[in-house]
Amino acid sequence: MEQINLKSVITQYPACLSDDKKLKAVLLDLYPNGSKGLIHVLCTIQAAGITLEMQNRGAVDALDLCRYRRTLQENYGLTGKMVESGLALWQSALIEPKPEPEKKAPAAPRKKKKVTENDDLTHIHSYTDTIVPPTCAEQGYTLHSCTCGYEYKDNYKPKLPHVYEEVETVAPTCDSDGAQKLRCKNCGAEKVVTLPKREHEFGNWEVITPATCEAEGAEARTCKLCGYTETRTVPVEPHDFSDWIEKTHADCTHSGTETRFCRKCNFTETRKIKALGHAWNRWHPSAEKEKTAERYCSRCGQTEEEHFDYETAERQYGTKIKDAPPIWADHLRDQKDKEKERHQQELQRRKEEQKRREEYARKQAIEEQQRRQKAAAKQEISDNIGCFLQVLGIILIIAAIIFTFWFENKYL
Repeated sequence: MEQINLKSVITQYPACLSDDKKLKAVLLDLYPNGSKGLIHVLCTIQAAGITLEMQNRGAVDALDLCRYRRTLQENYGLTGKMVESGLALWQSALIEPKPEPEKKAPAAPRKKKKVTENDDLTHIHSYTDTIVPPTCAEQGYTLHSCTCGYEYKDNYKPKLPHVYEEVETVAPTCDSDGAQKLRCKNCGAEKVVTLPKREHEFGNWEVITPATCEAEGAEARTCKLCGYTETRTVPVEPHDFSDWIEKTHADCTHSGTETRFCRKCNFTETRKIKALGHAWNRWHPSAEKEKTAERYCSRCGQTEEEHFDYETAERQYGTKIKDAPPIWADHLRDQKDKEKERHQQELQRRKEEQKRREEYARKQAIEEQQRRQKAAAKQEISDNIGCFLQVLGIILIIAAIIFTFWFENKYL
C-alpha cells in the first residue's frame, strides 16, 4: 500500500488546503493504491477546520490532539488508528519541527595566571555574600563575590516544585481519553496530563430477541453516559420433553419405537427400542416325546426341543453341575429347586404347626385366666353378701334392743 506524502501534495497543490473535495481528488489521482479510508480521514480533518487551526496555532500539543480526536468522534464518528495516522500526517505537513537547542561547548578551563614580580601577592579576598533563592527553573545558591572579580557559589538549594493551575480541560468519555493543560503560575511552564477514559455505566440487560428451543436469542444494554449499546447472545433453551411414549411394541424378535415431544415447540424425537430377546425357562423332559428336552419362552411362548437321554446323562454326570451339558444342568437345578421347595414347604408346615400350638396354648391360658377371674368374682360376691348379712344382723339386734328399751320405759 502506497505511503501518502501529504506535505509534498500541499506544496505542489496549495489550493488543496482550502478545498477538501479537491484534496480528495488529488490524493486519489496521485495515490490510486493508497488507503481509501486514510484519504477519507484526511479530507474529513480538513473539512472539520482542524487544519486551519493547526496553521494558525503553529504548534499542537497533547491537549489539542485530544480535542481533535473528540471532534472527529462526536461529529463524524471516526475513531481508531486511522484517525491517529491522519492527524500525524497533517501535523508533519503543516507544522515545522522545533529546532533542537544548540548544545553549548564546555567552557575552556581557566589558565592559572603566572605570578610575576609586579603582582601583589598580599591581596586578601573580601567577599560579599548574595543569596539567590531557588525558583521553579533554577536551583538556589549563595554567591560569594570579591572586589577583585573572583567569585564562587555554594550552599545550593534544590529547585522549587511547580505550582500548576488548570488552563484548559478536555473531559474524558467512555470511548477516549481526556487531557488537561496545566501552567505553572510562577514560571509559566506548561504540561499536558492525560485523563483516562471513563468506564461505561450500563443499565440492565434487556431482551431483544427471546431465545427458543431452536434459535439463540439476544440481549442488549446501553451506557447511560455515551449511549453505546452492547449486545450478547442468549444460548438456545433446552427442550421441555414429555415422557417417552411407546409407538411400536418391541417383542422377542422385533424392535420397537418410542417418541417424545417438546412442550414448547412441539419438536418430536424418536428412538429405537431394541428387541427384547427370548426369556427361556430351563430345559425339562418333554411330556409327549421320549428322550427329548424342551424349553419355552415365558414372553412369547415359543417352544424349543432337543434330543437328550436323561438316563445316560444321569449315569455319566451324576449330580455334578460344573461339567454337565446345559440340559442336564437345568435338570439338576430343577431337582435342587424342587428339593428346596419341599424343604421350604416342610419348614412352613412346621412353622404353621408351631403357630397353631402356640395359639392353642394361648387360648387355653386365656380361658384358664377367665375361669379364675370368674371364680374370684363369685367368691368376692359371696363374701360381700356374707358381710352384708352380718351388718344387717347387727343392725336388727341394735334395733331390737332400742325397741325393748323404749317399750319398757313407756308401758311399764
